Amino acid sequence: MSDRSKAFAESIFSLAVDSGSLKKTDRQFDIIAKLFSDNPEYCYLLQSPSIPKSERLNALDDLLKDGFDKNVVSFMCILVERNAIFDFGDIVADFKALYREYLGLGSAVITSAVELTDDEKARLISKLEKKSGKKLEVKYVVDETIIGGLVVDIDGKFIDASVKTKLEDITSQIKE
Repeated sequence: MSDRSKAFAESIFSLAVDSGSLKKTDRQFDIIAKLFSDNPEYCYLLQSPSIPKSERLNALDDLLKDGFDKNVVSFMCILVERNAIFDFGDIVADFKALYREYLGLGSAVITSAVELTDDEKARLISKLEKKSGKKLEVKYVVDETIIGGLVVDIDGKFIDASVKTKLEDITSQIKE
């Protein structure tokens, strides 16, 4: 994500927290993202330099006038005014990352050579949540090429305790 999208995301996130509309803003961003995904030409219309800015703002206002929070509408107008509509997807991703952090949520991908039992999963999640201080949403992946052990990715931080990596380390030490 760009510095620009992060700055926009931090601004609307802060406003949503201050106004007590964080959950509502998140839901409304999902609705707008789906609208843009289903109708990509709408983004082109809102960013087109050949259409006067006032007309683009009126089109956006017509789209969002019913049921949308005034802060969300104002924010979307700022994106149109600053020709940043095409950054909306990145802004939403950054906003959601801030929201998850605010809620103390994290995500983890756990890769193992074989399917873990329910008991192993429960014990592992418990330890990882305690270590990370976050409630984790976990995705499990089976990858036989790691031979044994685990590879854990928690919000971009890796723990590689796979047999494959240990063997590669030993091999590189022998070659030195």
